[in-house]
Amino acid sequence: MLEKPAIGKSWIVKLLLLLLSVSAGVFVFSTSACKRATLNIDATSLEKATGTVFFEGGSNRGSSSRTFEINEYPGDQGLKKLYVIELPAVGLKSLRIVPGIPGGAWGVERIVLASDTVSYSWDEQGICTQQITAHGGRTKKVCDDGAPTLSSPDGLSIAISALPAAGFTNALETRIVMSMVFAFGTFLVGAWLLRPVDEEMRSAVFHRYAVRIAWLAVALFFVFQLHLVVRYSVDVPTLDEWVAYFKQDGLIKGLTWRWLFGFQNEHQIVLTKLMAWLNLKLFGLSFVLQNLVNFFIFGGVLAALVAFKNRVTGREAFALFPLFMLFLLSPINYENHLWAYQSQFHLALLFSVLMLRHAYRGELALKSAAAFSLYAVLAMYSFSAGVIFVASYLLCVTVYVTAGIRGKRIGSRNGWRFLLTVCGLCGAALFLWSLGYGTHADPHPRVFPDDIRFWDFFLNIVSFGFGFESMHLLPGVVCLMLTLLPPALLLFRKDTRWQPSTWLVLSAVLGILAVLAAISVGRAWVYPPKTSRYAEIGFMLIPYSALGWWLVMKEGTRRAAVLSLFWLFCCMAYFNDWSTKGHALFRQFNLYNLEYIEAYYAGAGNGTYPENSVPEDLDRAQKLGVRFTRHFGTPGGSGR
Repeated sequence: MLEKPAIGKSWIVKLLLLLLSVSAGVFVFSTSACKRATLNIDATSLEKATGTVFFEGGSNRGSSSRTFEINEYPGDQGLKKLYVIELPAVGLKSLRIVPGIPGGAWGVERIVLASDTVSYSWDEQGICTQQITAHGGRTKKVCDDGAPTLSSPDGLSIAISALPAAGFTNALETRIVMSMVFAFGTFLVGAWLLRPVDEEMRSAVFHRYAVRIAWLAVALFFVFQLHLVVRYSVDVPTLDEWVAYFKQDGLIKGLTWRWLFGFQNEHQIVLTKLMAWLNLKLFGLSFVLQNLVNFFIFGGVLAALVAFKNRVTGREAFALFPLFMLFLLSPINYENHLWAYQSQFHLALLFSVLMLRHAYRGELALKSAAAFSLYAVLAMYSFSAGVIFVASYLLCVTVYVTAGIRGKRIGSRNGWRFLLTVCGLCGAALFLWSLGYGTHADPHPRVFPDDIRFWDFFLNIVSFGFGFESMHLLPGVVCLMLTLLPPALLLFRKDTRWQPSTWLVLSAVLGILAVLAAISVGRAWVYPPKTSRYAEIGFMLIPYSALGWWLVMKEGTRRAAVLSLFWLFCCMAYFNDWSTKGHALFRQFNLYNLEYIEAYYAGAGNGTYPENSVPEDLDRAQKLGVRFTRHFGTPGGSGR
């Protein structure tokens, strides 16, 4: 009789979970009737202002608005800029663009209103062109009578009215599938989250559920980022990909040793090139597919971080560590997720973490030395950051082992054998890597620490990893202190000074800071520090610093308080870093490149080509049969 209430309670929970899942499916079905639209404005302005897009939704959804910054950065005045405004899925009926600038200071060259299947484009003369994307093909035509109309009621604002539903609504079958998937996912998530706690863990039931929620949050954020990769990817080469793959010594000559191990700027990206070659042979070099593969490589970085945490604290300790991984799944890193070429970042980080997993092991076995050296070589030939990681880690390992031998903490034979193995193998790889560096790498200017520009760039790139997007030195100083203080305290204390966990965290932190310093030396003269691709290096400091603070603080409320404050600090810094504005802008940049390519293959080009490309590169891509070229020049065209 005592079990009946438990059984009844279990059935009540299952019934509530089922009702919740059905409700979630119904909610998704009811709210997925319309598609989201994107408004792109190519314009020049002589003034800085805040523009507003007012729009009217269908089905009694009312009116709303979105704002966009005009000439947001100094020096933008008078330059042609692309403004991308994402509009909600409200069944648009009409919209009005109000620039907030006096007449004569604002000039529009082109407006595009698009969904994933249809787009309407108006040029300076107001001529409308419609493009329909279906089954991988694109068809263009002059707008017919059913197209929306464009007008300028007051000579300054721009109105688009009579928007058709076609292309901006989801098919009934799509809505049903979406709702079923969402309902089933809700049920699985709920069943996993609410599964019974083991009897021996009943005393810590709140903690166990908190851990489940933390891991669930990481999983959901990962799926959300995967959705963004799928939604915003475009199957077209971007920037350096034209140089790496489609020049006369690139893929057109096959898998040659010279191309595979050749430098791209300061980098040898052997694994990235190898993946591109395999992609070409198996799938026709699909850049969308490569983005998906890259994202799962990034997932490997997250998994390696968890394994690293287990080495530092043990498997059961610091169970809420996943909360500090959430920031690594922010949209702030959009560039590396939408640019197939950037797999080099993921690979270098992955191998750097795996290197540390095999360092500072008590026995210093030859197997650990071999594994450390293998991952070091892979890191170096993935990205130049790998070279910095290897040099930093070798320095730390050498200090740790030699000090351990002198202090009788490490056996002399094992210690010297480990050092000779890793230094010999990694040193040889570093020597081979450096051959030809001076002749192949572009001789860019360097900005060293005796130049104030270095510190301005370095402190801002550090703070960017913590989510600070504004250009100020103070957040960088604070973030640097939060990062360096834990290993400094661990080294200061005699009881933690020579513990492997201390040196694992110290090596990880110094490695990241060394890479950021190297980026500052090489890029402070040309790029702003708040560039999306650099966030992936800097935000690794968050989980590493969290591990450092966990080691510094002893058991009890002080540890929980310090880690909570650190997490809240990161939350506040990342508060405004969850927008997909960067994704939308990057996608539109690639879509414009696709238009230039399509025009060239159709013989209607105006001399404008994607950045870093020339006509011969496009010819070589077509000769290789690269996926994005296969349907150009035939009725319907191609492209995602």
